[in-house]
Amino acid sequence: ILSIFTGNYPPRNYYQTCLLTDTALGEGLIPGVIADFRRNDVNTALYMPYKPDVPLDLLWHQNSGIDEHFYASFHENISERTNDGAALDKMKADIEQWIDNDEQYATFFFPQIGHGPWNDRPESTTIVENGQSLTITQDAWLGEVVEILKRKNKLDTTTIIVTGDHGVRTVGEDPDFSPGTISDYTFHVPLFIYSKQFQGKNIIDAFTSHVDLAPTISELYGISYPDLRYQGIPIWEAGNVERELYFPAGWYYNADGFYGNQNFYMWSRALGLFYESEDLDFNNDEVISDQDKKQMVINKLSAFNKLQMDRLTSICESNFSQIGAR
Repeated sequence: ILSIFTGNYPPRNYYQTCLLTDTALGEGLIPGVIADFRRNDVNTALYMPYKPDVPLDLLWHQNSGIDEHFYASFHENISERTNDGAALDKMKADIEQWIDNDEQYATFFFPQIGHGPWNDRPESTTIVENGQSLTITQDAWLGEVVEILKRKNKLDTTTIIVTGDHGVRTVGEDPDFSPGTISDYTFHVPLFIYSKQFQGKNIIDAFTSHVDLAPTISELYGISYPDLRYQGIPIWEAGNVERELYFPAGWYYNADGFYGNQNFYMWSRALGLFYESEDLDFNNDEVISDQDKKQMVINKLSAFNKLQMDRLTSICESNFSQIGAR
């Protein structure tokens, strides 16, 4: 989530950084699109079924610049629906009020129905079938918001973004999951953007990353930003530049990877192996045996991890006022 709204990759371990150990962060804002919205007098609000208990999530909620935090579990009898549905109902009501008052707004709805583990999944239903069913439910929720925008004649002037923060991560989510590796199954998420800026349907085949969303949103809203703020680029530029993409996931999978020179590389510390593949799925035929190539992967990922620590340190030292060099 932090990467989506700051346009920066995470370090390998957030919990060893100043973000969670420095008590002098105060009320400074983490640089990113939400802080920019706030500075441009755009109403911002986050809607969730419950307040997260993950320290990093709480930090982001506090210092991202969001004006209103609505956690449905804190509000009894607000809706006959589930907490996800109650959060959606509150967002819909706020959207109608902002439209009626002719105010700009940016809302963020984080339902948890699609987040594993799915303890209530029927045994007769596969992981894929369960996912499809949950997608249909959430698509209907999106339809409720779209109906408001249509009724208020605001759909054509509204930007809608639908995405996810990660794929399957644990055997608790999928018993057939293979820990110790990264893959398309763990990282590939949908991304849909509806905006008047796009003419017709556009499909971007180039590889993109969560770090591309912040500069994309900034560009769509016409908000300028410092050249060195983001590590990502607007998604429509992704196919026009040669760049490396990183897959830092050591805290989940004990494995990290990157994309460069038209190949994917992975260092699985859990397995003690290195891999090179043409796609983000590694098998035993793609284990790296060449020592020089192994060292290249180590050097690349080590340099990346140091860079991310340095960037976060620069945020803390400036009390979230700016971000360090790319």
